Amino acid sequence: MTRASAIYRNPYLYQALMRALYGPYYEARYRAVAVEIPEETEVVELCAGDCRLYLKHLRSKRVRYVALDNARPLVDWARRHGVDAREFDVARDPIPQADVVLMQASLYQFLPDVEPVIERMLDAARQRVVIAEPVRNLTQTLPAGIVRWARKLTQPAGDSRYRGERFDAETLQSLFERFDCKRSFAIPGGRERVGVFEGRA
Repeated sequence: MTRASAIYRNPYLYQALMRALYGPYYEARYRAVAVEIPEETEVVELCAGDCRLYLKHLRSKRVRYVALDNARPLVDWARRHGVDAREFDVARDPIPQADVVLMQASLYQFLPDVEPVIERMLDAARQRVVIAEPVRNLTQTLPAGIVRWARKLTQPAGDSRYRGERFDAETLQSLFERFDCKRSFAIPGGRERVGVFEGRA
């Protein structure tokens, strides 16, 4: 595995960046996703980051939660906070079956070849797949030099294929529809959209 970029080596930098990106809607985005997770279900989160969704919004719902992430520092941090966190490569490793399989703000990392990732999520989910993904990105308005720096900062750990591509509302909705999305909606603040799909497992 190659060395993770700065934000994936430092959980506190990761959290600070997420707060800066979502501003006053930081917790609202997690609440919007948490509503889609039934109580007492088995949940697998891909690219789980700092596991805030579970720690602040799902643990009280008594879910059985597994966090999968490619960044070892974030996995270690989550384990120290009582999370069943495991080092995992979404592009290569088999996704464990669960009632709910979810991914937040990470699907763009697999562009342009995201369809196989979604297929594998659907095959692993017994009840539903939940995908939350940004459709409004700071890189769309920043100067080119800062955009290059931001893309380097968010380079996924161990993945040289990432090219800094992003979704907008139209391309994400089109992708959702190709997989028979049951419901999609914007999170508070409009920066992300959530798609909910029926699982196949």
